[in-house]
Amino acid sequence: MINANLTRRSFIKQGAVISAATVLSSVTVSALSEENPITHWKSSLEDPVRHMVIGQPDLDSILSFFPRTTGEAAFDPELIVEYIKKIAHATSN
Repeated sequence: MINANLTRRSFIKQGAVISAATVLSSVTVSALSEENPITHWKSSLEDPVRHMVIGQPDLDSILSFFPRTTGEAAFDPELIVEYIKKIAHATSN
């Protein structure tokens, strides 16, 4: 049941408890993982596709690793063209 008479102090206290629980649970999970967090962070800085490319990389070889997009675009191309014109007009002034 929600208390309609929630004070500012109790609201902040509840928010702090929820935040602390979230942070501590993620720290506990990461502490239980066997991988060193620094090693994981360093490995995340490197592009995983780089190891898949043999020789000099080119666009065609990189695109062959990923399926081509199909279907309707996630954005309206006409709207993008309109925004480009607005930006070009704003920067030219």
